[in-house]
Amino acid sequence: MTKVGEHITLDIIGTNKEYEPAFFEKLVYKIAKVAKVTVLEISKYKFEPQGFTLVALLAESHISFHTFPEKGIISFDFFTCGKVSPSVALKIIKLKVMSIFTAQHLLTLALN
Repeated sequence: MTKVGEHITLDIIGTNKEYEPAFFEKLVYKIAKVAKVTVLEISKYKFEPQGFTLVALLAESHISFHTFPEKGIISFDFFTCGKVSPSVALKIIKLKVMSIFTAQHLLTLALN
């Protein structure tokens, strides 16, 4: 079997703030810069009364955030093709998201 990429998921649990898509869009660009991937397009959808989904189409695959404010959860995933490792995003998310949203737990899954 040939490996075509790497995939990580991260669930940030126990958040206590309302989520703004603009914050996460900036976060995608920060992750992309560090990971050296190219953002082709970002699509966002805000749900009523709360929550949103943000998906970044990359030349190398995708990054997504899904928020569930009513449950205090932010879900993140990053799949990359080739030699790019999506794990570089974890440090950025921990630094930026954990301090702002005061999450209680992080659940990380790396799929190779």
